[in-house]
Amino acid sequence: MPSLASSASAGSRPSRSAIVGGKTMSGHHLLDIEAYSHMKELPTGGCSWRIYYYPNGSESDGAEFISVFIYLDQYQYVSEPIKAQAKLSLLDPAGEPVPSHAVITAMRDFTGGTGYGFSKFIKRAWLEKSTCLKNDRFTIKCDILVCKKSIHTEKRKLVAYPLSRVMVPPSNLHRQLGDLLVAKESTDVTFQVAGETFKAHRCVLAARSPVFKAELFSAMKESTSKAVIRVDDMEANVFGALLGFVYTDMVQDVPGMRLQDEISMAQHLLVAADRYNLERLRLICEDKLCRLMDTSSVATILALAEQHNRQGLKDVCFKFLSSPMTLNAVAATDGFEHLSRSCPSVLKDLISNVIANELAWRRASRPTTHLPRLKPDSPQRRRFSRFPQSPSISSLPTKTLAGRRSTSRIPISHRRLAGTMPPPGSRAAHVDDAPSASAIFAGRVTGHHVLHIEDYSRTKEDLPNGKGIKSRPFRVGGCSWSLMYYPNGERSQYADCISMFLSLQESAAATGPVKARAKYSLLDRAGKPVLSHTKDAELHEYAVGGTGYGFYDFIKRDLLEASEHLKDDCFKVRCDIFIREGLSTEDRPAAPAFVDVPASDMHQQFGDLLTSNVGADVTFQVSGETFRAHRCILAARSPVFKAELFGAMREGTAAGDHCIRIDGTLGQVFKNLLHFVYTDSLPETPEMEVPQEGAAMAQHLLEAADRYDLQRLKLLCERKLCGYMDVSTVATTLVLAEQHHCGGLKEACIEFLKSPHVLEAVVATDGFEHLTTSCPALLKELMCKLVAR
Repeated sequence: MPSLASSASAGSRPSRSAIVGGKTMSGHHLLDIEAYSHMKELPTGGCSWRIYYYPNGSESDGAEFISVFIYLDQYQYVSEPIKAQAKLSLLDPAGEPVPSHAVITAMRDFTGGTGYGFSKFIKRAWLEKSTCLKNDRFTIKCDILVCKKSIHTEKRKLVAYPLSRVMVPPSNLHRQLGDLLVAKESTDVTFQVAGETFKAHRCVLAARSPVFKAELFSAMKESTSKAVIRVDDMEANVFGALLGFVYTDMVQDVPGMRLQDEISMAQHLLVAADRYNLERLRLICEDKLCRLMDTSSVATILALAEQHNRQGLKDVCFKFLSSPMTLNAVAATDGFEHLSRSCPSVLKDLISNVIANELAWRRASRPTTHLPRLKPDSPQRRRFSRFPQSPSISSLPTKTLAGRRSTSRIPISHRRLAGTMPPPGSRAAHVDDAPSASAIFAGRVTGHHVLHIEDYSRTKEDLPNGKGIKSRPFRVGGCSWSLMYYPNGERSQYADCISMFLSLQESAAATGPVKARAKYSLLDRAGKPVLSHTKDAELHEYAVGGTGYGFYDFIKRDLLEASEHLKDDCFKVRCDIFIREGLSTEDRPAAPAFVDVPASDMHQQFGDLLTSNVGADVTFQVSGETFRAHRCILAARSPVFKAELFGAMREGTAAGDHCIRIDGTLGQVFKNLLHFVYTDSLPETPEMEVPQEGAAMAQHLLEAADRYDLQRLKLLCERKLCGYMDVSTVATTLVLAEQHHCGGLKEACIEFLKSPHVLEAVVATDGFEHLTTSCPALLKELMCKLVAR
């Protein structure tokens, strides 16, 4: 079983439980799994933990799943079992947990070497089709909650029920508001954009954008009598994506979108975000442009960064253009012409930057380069037993096939390094949003060799079908390799093709073959791989003097000869070699990021909307207090509010501001309920910190949540009551759980009452008398369960 080690950030916070007083220590760890095909110590709560990752399942009946477990380090000495709970979350490309793949263990007793987790954490098939697996990499977040001690009552030790029996799902505020946008219910503003119509809700727009707020509610607002607001200078799909972000705080990926279209959309969205002062969207677009940048788009991105004063994005563009070869390729694009006309002052800075980097490069040792990730074709793969007797390149009396610029660049490992930039045509290195504590990666030594074929016509004449020529040896990963070039094909059935093969000449390993994968790319005149003529061979075991591996049909000669890639009777082929080594783990310190995308603050913005009452269109009268709110937000969050405000059971028929009376609820309870509706969280009020008052508020809020069908609020209250539970409250809490069908809370109460000493103390309370009179059947059930134990 592989041991995966890592480090993590850890914090602490006091427990609010009346029984488990002491402290809970919490920490989280981000585990990057690279080369998806397989941790140092993780300190949290003063303990060392390890994460175990099984790419093909931990058990035979779950071979189609990925398994993940958390273990207390076997060398960790503990005088008594450690109570801890772990939450494992698959992260999306933005670094946010995927709700459908976020799971929580029960509160468990850990001793050295013991562990718990999920043998069926995620199906591999689902992961491989999802956007969470990108560039053969995905990330799992592990949150650990450690209960350090239990406190004692004056007479006996009471252990609170593990909170994990009440599973609180992640926030779904963004999804519910997204559904509100799609449903177009209760909309009160219409936009006309490039001939298309979009309906929205004024209060949502105002909460998220100060520009929308000023346009819709302030002195500069659009005329209230105007049925449609026209938006000029923006494409309809861009405005649609902007609205999607306003309602969900996310930018949705469009399946099947071409790279250049994706870059263009990010550029247009950045302009729109700047127009409506949506800072987080602006940074998301910047981050995306940093990751997708290539030679064809970097010039227009740089112009955009300059015009909109985006310094982080500008720095990335300068970094990308630090190589003279890259700058030369970019200078031939239309985007560079646009940059020259629109931002001439940038060119001076750009030239100075290139000169400075070139001088630094010459002073330093040969830099590490990164290989581009290209989408492979589905080629026919062929092997041949041995190279036929053919002349080597050095045996030709005139020009050699391997030109002077043929090189082998060998990175130490296939990892992203801060400060290094990709070669021309490749994408910019991704700057991760969140610091990574460790990574699992399949060790690989990578390198590439560029073969210059000069005097192509002569090679075609001198080397008939079945005859080839071998390149000079080059080294990758301590091994010596050669390329074999057949201008008229290696087999008769491929006489109209050029064949290319790779063979191992000398191995660094004492014994055994070398496992490697090769990718063959025809290069264009800028030195950029031609995607339509890039072929990726599968993993192969190469042996010295043994079989070579490659493609009989690398490219048809007529296609090459008709293309612009054959110039002056010369063309170039690049061979990237990936040598497979064993699985490894490493610490991952946070990489310096040019663009830091902040966490979502949508809940805070809607909380501010509730406080400000801007655009409020409904009033509630509760226990003598008045509360103003927004119909569309209430309807999006609660099906009961939706029915009351817009359905057949709606209060009154007036479309304007209307006062609705709420009976049977306290004013502070309704205020806290509204806070949850707008922010998807419980308010941090002083009474919630005091066990007795906090328990009473949680009970009232649970009843209100049940009344308005707010399931997540109901579960949060159940979890709170588990923490507040003590001898004086457990009986009334059990009655509440029974009346409102709270299964997890009910089990927690029964677990709490399992001790005869605790039960004896509870029987003497008024709450138990209330339990006896209001729920006699529950009393009988309780007795049966206690006897069964």
